[in-house]
Amino acid sequence: MSGLGSEVQALSPQAFWAFTGMAALAAGVTFFFLWRSYHRSRLVSDTPTSRVRSAVQGYVELDGRGEYIDGPPTLSPVSGRRCLWYRYKLERREATMLSEDSQTRWDTLQQGESDAPFFLDDSTGRVEIHPEEAEVTPRQRRIWCTRDANPNSLRTSLQIGHFALNLGGRYRHTEELLLPGPLYALGWFATLTPSQQQPIDTAVRERLESWQQAEQVFMGQFDTDGDGRLQADERQRARKLARTRVLAERAEQEPGPAFHTLTAPPDGRRPFLLAGHSQRELSARYRNRALASLAGFALATGALLWLLAVRF
Repeated sequence: MSGLGSEVQALSPQAFWAFTGMAALAAGVTFFFLWRSYHRSRLVSDTPTSRVRSAVQGYVELDGRGEYIDGPPTLSPVSGRRCLWYRYKLERREATMLSEDSQTRWDTLQQGESDAPFFLDDSTGRVEIHPEEAEVTPRQRRIWCTRDANPNSLRTSLQIGHFALNLGGRYRHTEELLLPGPLYALGWFATLTPSQQQPIDTAVRERLESWQQAEQVFMGQFDTDGDGRLQADERQRARKLARTRVLAERAEQEPGPAFHTLTAPPDGRRPFLLAGHSQRELSARYRNRALASLAGFALATGALLWLLAVRF
């Protein structure tokens, strides 16, 4: 028997089952990512691409260009760059003592991502993307290390592709950005007419509140008995008039343009995907992840079977 096999034979039962459990856990985790990545790859490649103008209501795939939406800009808290969407993480390197060996680990101090909406435009129309609960694959991802928590201080790492070779920094910064440009989206498409963008009861309540701000005019119009207070029938008349005016205004707005949104599927079972890549590129990325997971699953399963075979 080889030296490594003899060492396995000599392990205590607790140590042996600890190693066996880790191998089994690794096999289970890699199998999960294998299935998940392969499913994502097939979903992206097999779902037909729709156009915003003719997209059906429901789960659809769109491919166009990401664009800024009107309103306050979305700024990365790390670099301050304007973007469609960001995700960031700040980690600190900590030393740990295991037996007589000193090891290091990275503890997460801060992390977060944006949820502000942005547009996807495919030349036939625009859809407003709401990225909450989305699985985002950005094209731009940067990692760098510094000696303090300030991301703009002197860097102590060497950038190699999407990774950073740490040269002594204690803090590690990760920034991922979606910028204006190619944008792929797979999610729940819904079209709202102008009258559907706000519930009727909300619009009536806001109309009443705006009238009440001009208290003198409001009381003069609806306080018919002049006692300085609105009775139940007077309040009801005010609500009825507000509803009538809101409905009349919405009837005039109805011919206006429809408003499209893309969000996470309401059933929670299908993924909501956003990416700064084309359909083909994204499918290939998921396929490569599936292949890497397959290799990891094969290694973990082989190690598990070898441990059991040597021991028993």
